[in-house]
Amino acid sequence: MRKILLASVALIGLSGAAFAGGNVAYIDQVGGNNNAETMQTGVGGSAYGRSEGNGNTLRQTQSGARGTVDAQQWGNGNTAVSTQSNANSGKVEQRQNGDRNAATAKQTNTIFDSTITQHQSGNDNRATAEQLSVSASRISQSQTGAGNEAIAYQGLVGLSQITQGQNGIGNYANSKQENGVSLTASIQQTGNYNSAVTDQSGLVNQAGVMQYGTSNYARITQR
Repeated sequence: MRKILLASVALIGLSGAAFAGGNVAYIDQVGGNNNAETMQTGVGGSAYGRSEGNGNTLRQTQSGARGTVDAQQWGNGNTAVSTQSNANSGKVEQRQNGDRNAATAKQTNTIFDSTITQHQSGNDNRATAEQLSVSASRISQSQTGAGNEAIAYQGLVGLSQITQGQNGIGNYANSKQENGVSLTASIQQTGNYNSAVTDQSGLVNQAGVMQYGTSNYARITQR
């Protein structure tokens, strides 16, 4: 009953999204099999989702400028997929703490000043971020403890950056920036299996990798 009521409230808040901007949707789920979905169209929309405990999953989709997506998951199955399109100055933040984790974020045709931020702490981790056709935009990924991974991609970009930090256990990372100008990529890994791979194509780009302790390996390709 709680889940149905929350979904109904969210749908009421979204019913005018196709016709106006500035909509705000909240979904809060505590315990049980969870599951939640938000879809918004229009300028300045905000979608907030939180799931605490058990099955989790959460999907948020926005189309329109100056949108904000915030996803928080605490414990158990996790997942979280956030997508923004035509989202000039769009912002996506995903935070996961404990258990199976995952998280995927994608921004397309965002033009200018968009950000993706992903935080994962504990257990199996992962996290993938992608930005297409952007400038002056940023991807930031941080992972602490357990399986780790993190993959970031920017295509057709300028004046943009990728920052990845990993602390403890499986690690990996991998950032790729294609067809861009004045791009920056940074990877820092502390402890355990490490890895890292950075690939950039374009002009006036910079890349750096810092690794502290255990298996290491690093590769930077610029072309």
